[in-house]
Amino acid sequence: MVPYYGIHYAKQYVRGKPIRFGFKNWALCSNEGYMVSFDIDTGKNSSLEKRFGVGGDIFLALLHQTEVPKNQGYKIYFDNYFMSLPLLAYLSAQKYCAIGTIRENRLEQCPVSSKKSWNKERRGSYKFCVSVD
Repeated sequence: MVPYYGIHYAKQYVRGKPIRFGFKNWALCSNEGYMVSFDIDTGKNSSLEKRFGVGGDIFLALLHQTEVPKNQGYKIYFDNYFMSLPLLAYLSAQKYCAIGTIRENRLEQCPVSSKKSWNKERRGSYKFCVSVD
């Protein structure tokens, strides 16, 4: 969020954030912290494909904008806003390596343990599943 308190059509209000008023932006960054793609959120965007939710569609738009080569060893990391299982399947089919955290309501039919059993695990514990297609 870029702080801005004037009047502009792209200014947004996000409750609960340290900077509540301003321009919401999306950025695709390298592991060194360099920004390789950038877009300002202006609200509803009709030009995006509506396949993977708002976060997934924005990510794909940024990825195609940067023209990251497929099957070259690049690894893509997501936070839970952008992550979904259909997006991972799509990226895998496109020969991208991707990983990230996922929200509990986006698990669909994925066979993972319940939240109660995860809360009993030690901090830093992890489990993984692999599908062979």
